[in-house]
Amino acid sequence: MDIKFFKKPVFKEPVMIAAWPGMGLLAVISADYLRKKLDAELFAELYSPKNSVFLRNGVIEPAKVKHLFYYWNNLIICIGEAQPPTPLEVRMLAEDVLNVAEEFGVKRIYTLAASPAFEREELKVFGIVNKEELLKEVSRYVPIAKGEGDITGLNGVLLGVAKERNLDGICLLGQIRYMDVPQFRSARLVLEVLTKMLNIEIDFLELDKEAEKIEESIKERLKRLEEIKIKKEEKERLEYIG
Repeated sequence: MDIKFFKKPVFKEPVMIAAWPGMGLLAVISADYLRKKLDAELFAELYSPKNSVFLRNGVIEPAKVKHLFYYWNNLIICIGEAQPPTPLEVRMLAEDVLNVAEEFGVKRIYTLAASPAFEREELKVFGIVNKEELLKEVSRYVPIAKGEGDITGLNGVLLGVAKERNLDGICLLGQIRYMDVPQFRSARLVLEVLTKMLNIEIDFLELDKEAEKIEESIKERLKRLEEIKIKKEEKERLEYIG
C-alpha cells in the first residue's frame, strides 16, 4: 500500500463514507459536496497504479490514481479519482482503504451507488446492508432494495470486503435518470438520507442550482431533438406526396 499521511487525527467511534466515480457520478458528487460543506480536512492520500504513464516534454513519468481521505469530527470521507480497471485491483484497493479505516477504529462504512430509474418513475433512494441485523435500522430511513443483482465496482465491493472483516456496511442506492450525465438531483436525495443517518445538517443550495442547470440543459436538448424529428417527418411526408 502506497499511502502518505499528512496528519493522524484522533477519533472517537468514527465512521467512514467512501465514494468513487460511477453512473451519473452520483457517489462522488454526493461525497464531495458533503466534504465541502463540512470543510473537511485532508489527512491522507492513498495511491493506486494507473494503466498508463504521464508524458511531459518527451519524458515519461509514473502515473498514479489518488484516493483522498478527509476528516471532520468523527467522520472520515474517502473520495477516489477513478476506479481500478480489473477485479483484482478493485479488491486490492478495497483492502487498502479498509486498512486505513481500521487503523483509525472505524467500525461502519457507508458507500453510495446509482441505479437507473424508469423514465416516468419518481426518483427514490434504497438501502442495502452487508449484515442482516442492520436491516431494521436502515429501513427507518429508506426502503430496503428488493430482488437480486450486482453492485459493480468499489462502491459495492468495499462492503463485501468489509463484511469479511466484520465491519458494518451500508450502501445508499440512488435512482438516476441518465447514466452519462452528472446526477445532481439524485445526489441531493442521497445526501438528504445520509445526513439524517449521521445527524449532520447542511444546506443543499448549490446542489439544487447545479441540478436545475443540468435539467434545463437536458430539456433544451430534448426540445431540439424533437424539432429535428418533426422536420424530418415533414420532409419525408412531402417527398412521399411528390
